[in-house]
Amino acid sequence: MNRFLRLPPTSVVRGQTEGCRERLCLLPALRAFFAVSLIHGRSRIWWILILAAAAFFPQPNSLAHGLGAARVKVLFSKGGTYRAEVELDLRHATSGIGPAPGFTDLHSQEVSRRVARRYGRLLRDFTNGMILLFDSRQVQPRLEKVRSMTESGLESELPPWKFLHLRYSGKIPAGAGEFQWGQTLALGQVSLSLRHEGQEDPDVQWLQEGAMSPPFPLNRDYVPPTFLGTVGRYLVLGFTHILPLGIDHILFVLALFLLSLEWRPLLAQVTAFTLAHTVTLATSTLGIASLPPRIVEPLIAISIVTIAVENLLTERLARHRIGVVFGFGLLHGMGFATVLRHLGLPSSQLAAALVSFNVGVEIGQLAVLTLAFLAVGLWFRHKQWYRRAIVLPGSVGIALCGLYWTVQRIFFV
Repeated sequence: MNRFLRLPPTSVVRGQTEGCRERLCLLPALRAFFAVSLIHGRSRIWWILILAAAAFFPQPNSLAHGLGAARVKVLFSKGGTYRAEVELDLRHATSGIGPAPGFTDLHSQEVSRRVARRYGRLLRDFTNGMILLFDSRQVQPRLEKVRSMTESGLESELPPWKFLHLRYSGKIPAGAGEFQWGQTLALGQVSLSLRHEGQEDPDVQWLQEGAMSPPFPLNRDYVPPTFLGTVGRYLVLGFTHILPLGIDHILFVLALFLLSLEWRPLLAQVTAFTLAHTVTLATSTLGIASLPPRIVEPLIAISIVTIAVENLLTERLARHRIGVVFGFGLLHGMGFATVLRHLGLPSSQLAAALVSFNVGVEIGQLAVLTLAFLAVGLWFRHKQWYRRAIVLPGSVGIALCGLYWTVQRIFFV
């Protein structure tokens, strides 16, 4: 088997090491869950089961709206060549950092020595792990250039860097009819955009970790997805952005759920949140009004803390809470828009894609509420100890997770 098809070691951008590290962020919350639940003896067994499940929950990175570690755009020219532009998000890098033997000398013209010394191993592993197939025949592209970028998108030779932009190129094999892209590194989900020279709308794909892309035609015109195909694709994307990828959105919705199991307070909060994030999802995606992720991401974490702490201080829905939830919904909508801005929306079916994504988000949120109700509300909502054993420890744990993410996103991301 080709060496590029073998699974690499765990010194990768976002592999098992990161998964273990991120699950550790729940430990303070898990300790709080268990400690507070000791108030009522009969709740111990339930919290033990919840803790056991949460400890192994496959959590995404600390960024609320990360797209995985890589975004890839491939352009096929009429002259028989291809160019692949890759953006590596260094905020996802937990290992693979350090020089790679021989990498600096091999790519001295393409990579600055500062970048090679710090991220040489990451670049080597990514390059070796990339799979480019033309009619099922693998080719190895040439790395042309690596640019180190700041968070504002400016190229800089001096750290701190937030992104690495990699440019690969090569010749399309004569007579090749189809192209596929894959990556053996554990990068999480990958955004892949494929386009012929002169083609207006790219074929945007959202690849699960380790998956190969569907065949992309090279010797005939690309046929864009149908209306129903676009609706289905963005519906699924919106849903999966909540379940299972949106752990912070899940916690926010659960914080809304914990205040009261009466349908009117819950409906009022969910409606305010939905209306708010629908507005900013549209305006931010279309470029009308938005805030940078470095501001939005910490504020989303703060919103989780605020709602969870309020659950500890009150048992009833106050009027001001609807306004607070609406305001936080505006922030979450800007976060959702980050996904769509990076993926891109088909200009010919812009409205369908935008609405479908939003509907998928709503279905995901309703699924979270339904699962929460079936797990605890259906069985325990009339118990006298429900607030003491479920609402209080749950809210404390959610608040601690939000606090952890707030600190992490302000100072370490």
